[in-house]
Amino acid sequence: MSQERGISRVVNVPPAAPGFVGPGHLAAPVVSPENFEMTDPFILLMDDHLDIGNRPVGGPHPHAGFETVTLILDGAIFDRDEGGTLNAGEVQWMTAGNGIIHSEDVRTKGKVRLLQLWLTLPKNKRWIAPDFQTINVNEVPVRREKGAEIRVYSGSSAGLQSGTRNHVPVTMVEINLEPHASAELDIAASYNGFACSIGRLTSVRACCVWSPANPERGWCYMRDNPKETQSYPMAHL
Repeated sequence: MSQERGISRVVNVPPAAPGFVGPGHLAAPVVSPENFEMTDPFILLMDDHLDIGNRPVGGPHPHAGFETVTLILDGAIFDRDEGGTLNAGEVQWMTAGNGIIHSEDVRTKGKVRLLQLWLTLPKNKRWIAPDFQTINVNEVPVRREKGAEIRVYSGSSAGLQSGTRNHVPVTMVEINLEPHASAELDIAASYNGFACSIGRLTSVRACCVWSPANPERGWCYMRDNPKETQSYPMAHL
């Protein structure tokens, strides 16, 4: 029998501020690394807005021991070394494993908004071989019901199973709700996670992520519909 879970806490994500790329880059920390004991296995989640023309996003730098997940919300990016073009509604997983030099010679195509999630790998998998996965838009399972669309980027939800190869058992979904609509998601009681409102003017859009961790977290139902230029709520599950 399923049971309703409570919300551990609700925080306001600060307004986007100038980011490391320079002019044309705004970023907001949705999940901050300072509270890892509460957010484990999630290290951080950044909400990035890029309008930088043909400048590269960054330069070569090392990663090891964790995974990054890049979800394109609006626009598109191109990386000749790491998967080519990534369009809106597509996601890329980079498993750093035992070490990788991340070129990050990324170019944007128009104005881009993306979410980047960092996940710590389990101790027994931190020295695995590096890997990349790109989940194209036509490979993302979609559940549609009255007034709701749920896109499953990782894990499973409502009988839908993503093809993502996970080293950390993460479920990641995007929910789009029309006015006055609602949707329910089943989540294991032992999972930790969060939901954040992505923001729209006439409907609700949210990203929800959860994974095994502290069993004393809860779930939430997003009701807010703020403008993208304002701070917005993130609820810990």
